Amino acid sequence: MIKNENLKFIKENLLVVIATLFVAFSGYVFHIMSAKTLGPGDYGLIASLLAVIYIVDIFLQSLQSTITTKIAEAKSKNEDYLPIFSFFFRNNILYALVFIVGFILLVPLLAKVMHTQEYLTVALLSILVPASFLLPLARGFFQGTQQFGKLAITYFTEGITKIAVLVFMFMIGLKLEGAAISLSLSYLLPFIISLPLIPKISLRLKNKIDYKLINNITMILAGLALFYSTDLPIVRYLFPQETSGLYAAASLYGKLFIFSAIPIAMVLLPKGIEAH
Repeated sequence: MIKNENLKFIKENLLVVIATLFVAFSGYVFHIMSAKTLGPGDYGLIASLLAVIYIVDIFLQSLQSTITTKIAEAKSKNEDYLPIFSFFFRNNILYALVFIVGFILLVPLLAKVMHTQEYLTVALLSILVPASFLLPLARGFFQGTQQFGKLAITYFTEGITKIAVLVFMFMIGLKLEGAAISLSLSYLLPFIISLPLIPKISLRLKNKIDYKLINNITMILAGLALFYSTDLPIVRYLFPQETSGLYAAASLYGKLFIFSAIPIAMVLLPKGIEAH
């Protein structure tokens, strides 16, 4: 007979696994549709730009784990975890503003490195930068408080938005720009939808939270992300556009094995912290 606690753990694991697999599946559909519609040259540009943003995401994924850890620790001690979340919320807003300005200033340089004149497409992906800073806030909060149903909602929203917006953009004739808008909104909308699900927070902070942006988790994620991301911009820079697009499509299949076990770790992290 399965204990209620074990049954709950299995259900939570299953829910997060389904949600993250759905996001992964929607990502593959996005890439397949984009590659087929845009052709190797333009698809290679989108894939290469995404690889650059994934490198920025290294610190954001680490930050999500840090938020989860801090909130789970406070929750296990029956302490108020909202000031912790408020601290990260305010800081991430400031970081997002700084990084979006920096990204926009780098648009000409990125376009030159990627051998493209599509400045608008590169600029549209700037929306993805602040969205990448905001979404880990909500996910870290839900993960740390073990609200896995709400965490799953953010993943389902991301996947649905990515495909629905992409199809709509292609239907109205926006190709490269449509792919960029689809990616940006797929990160922004889940955060907007999650806001009503988060308790009211205060941006007036009394205490600073002790944490390091670069820690062991960051280093592990950095090694993993650099392993599957840095090759795409390099190939885009060194090889013809069509070759870079074909390479990006081929590399997509290898990433399936890298991400397959992540959902289990997402559930184990806060539960392990709570159990000390």
